Amino acid sequence: PGLFALLLLASAYVIRAAPPLRVGFAVEDITPTIGERPVWMAGFGNNRQATGVHDPLGARAVVLESGGQRIALVSVDLVGLFHDSVERVRAQVEGFDYVLVSSTHVHEGPDTMGLWGPNSGSTGVDPDYLSRVESQAAAAIRAAAAKLELAEPFFGAASDESLVADGREPYVKDDEIRVLQFRRPGGKPIGILVQWNCHPETLGSKNTLISSDFPNYTRDYL
Repeated sequence: PGLFALLLLASAYVIRAAPPLRVGFAVEDITPTIGERPVWMAGFGNNRQATGVHDPLGARAVVLESGGQRIALVSVDLVGLFHDSVERVRAQVEGFDYVLVSSTHVHEGPDTMGLWGPNSGSTGVDPDYLSRVESQAAAAIRAAAAKLELAEPFFGAASDESLVADGREPYVKDDEIRVLQFRRPGGKPIGILVQWNCHPETLGSKNTLISSDFPNYTRDYL
């Protein structure tokens, strides 16, 4: 509730973009299939095998175009991706000046970095699943580009130190949430880009259900 209140109360102001700005949003599913082969979950420790799906994982993209330049931002509900995966995503899209690939760093999705397999000497990465993630991230970028439309950006920020904690030294916290909303001329929202530097691991090490953790509920609320 505190986070949602911050989102609503963030002081917002319009950013005047010249030349005109166009924006598009899209999402593609990257939820793993449970049951065909082991799905090793990332974070906390080894030998944590997924037993089901609590809520879906996605690759979410926003494409921005202005002044003849086009950039894409795509975020996946995963613990992380190495640079070679990022490069394979970039290779699957054309016509962009830059493509940024990031992750929510959720601890309730499949291992995509090879650190959380059945034991400390075994990778938890499923190459077929990783390939699917890369393809779906690229598909989300292409779908967002196909939806480009004129937009006005509005920026807001708020902070609440009580919502962020650090469990180990050094204690470094950024409690500010930053929200960038894009609206059609006339005021109807197109989409929202949220930056909040926090760690989606609230379900803990005993959870065995695939989940995108609190980012899922933040997005649903928005």
